[in-house]
Amino acid sequence: MKQFFKMIIASLIGTSASLVLLFFVIVGIFVGLAGTSQNDSWSQSLGAVNDNSVLTIQFEGPIIERLEKRDVFEQVLRYDEPPSIGLFEVSQALRDAAKDDKIKGLFLNFKWVSAGWAHLEALRREITEFKSTGKWVVAYAEYYTEASYILASAADEVILYPRGYFEWNGISSLNSF
Repeated sequence: MKQFFKMIIASLIGTSASLVLLFFVIVGIFVGLAGTSQNDSWSQSLGAVNDNSVLTIQFEGPIIERLEKRDVFEQVLRYDEPPSIGLFEVSQALRDAAKDDKIKGLFLNFKWVSAGWAHLEALRREITEFKSTGKWVVAYAEYYTEASYILASAADEVILYPRGYFEWNGISSLNSF
């Protein structure tokens, strides 16, 4: 009977030690993954820029006030969300690019734009400020909506895909009661 209890206690100690070790290994893996997912391109400066570079901004999602940092688990759980564009980050990138002599122009590529009128006006103002430094601005889209055309109207040249279309329903408002 004494031998039986020795085996039980040894098994419990061995199981407990392996579970503690497994816990620390899993925590280490998650910390490592979370540390590598902090490569937010908007939070970094423009970095090393070659001569005669063009700043390209691709609009293919909603424009929000400011981007939020996401950990690796949140990215996996929200994989089907369209990528958001941070108004603060884009404005900062435009200001930095306007001061950089190596950047010669701005290329706006519109896929899909979703934003309120205030965000659109603020971003259009930033594009106009960038253009006032003497650098060129070109806008391209396969189709333009009212929102994307408001931003594109600040450009020197607006290009529409040859088989594209321009959606203009007009601006309206509805009163809810």
